[in-house]
Amino acid sequence: MEYIYLLLLGLCTGLVSSYFGIGGAAIIVPVLYSYFPQLTAATVIGSSLGVIILNSTFNSVLFLRSGVRFQIKIYAPLIPGLILGALTGTQLTQLISDLWLKRIFALILVFVTIKILFIKTPETKSDLHSPKTIVGLLIGFFVGIITGLTGLGGGTILVPTFLMIYKMPSKLVPAYNNLLMIVASATALMHFVLIPPPTNPSIFQAFQLGQSNWALIGIIFSGSLITSSWGVKLNKLTSDKNKKYIFGILLALLATQLILKTF
Repeated sequence: MEYIYLLLLGLCTGLVSSYFGIGGAAIIVPVLYSYFPQLTAATVIGSSLGVIILNSTFNSVLFLRSGVRFQIKIYAPLIPGLILGALTGTQLTQLISDLWLKRIFALILVFVTIKILFIKTPETKSDLHSPKTIVGLLIGFFVGIITGLTGLGGGTILVPTFLMIYKMPSKLVPAYNNLLMIVASATALMHFVLIPPPTNPSIFQAFQLGQSNWALIGIIFSGSLITSSWGVKLNKLTSDKNKKYIFGILLALLATQLILKTF
């Protein structure tokens, strides 16, 4: 049954990650916390980051093939901040208990849900707005900390950031998010694979590498490969307004479930 649950999780992850551009961790992490409570928080986070790297790389290829072209000026200030923030976030996970890591994750989902559903997003323009370098660095640093601390990959935070600060058209957000999530997640994952593994890994022990489990990563990613292309197509067909509400409701449901289990 474990294989079936993880494969189904992968199918959902592929669709959600390519449709919303969030890497899929908003689905992966709460589901693993809920249905695999024997896993340590660090293993859940490390495994989530592994899936995000594979997923985001695959999605980025799909977006490039679909004709999306990226502006380097958007990335230049964000990437250094992402790297530094991700390294900081991973260090913090060793100082915080598993219960509080789960609570922090749930509270971040609540914050993002409120931001998406109740704070009006300015109308987007055809030309992307690039804020000052220091603003980009600070945004990258904050997103990096969230990545290392929760395993989210940063996409959940970057969605409203790109819409509200960068004035980015909604249909471009998933493409830009996926490339940045590769950087943030790879930086954080390097730390988790170097942390000593749990004393008694509960499932797929042979595939445990540090605080990441590559059986979990492989099964979830295999499922996501099937549905990733569907999300890219749906992204083009759905209006910005509808996608915003779908995303917000999905996060609200996941946050509610996790809050009920941890508070």
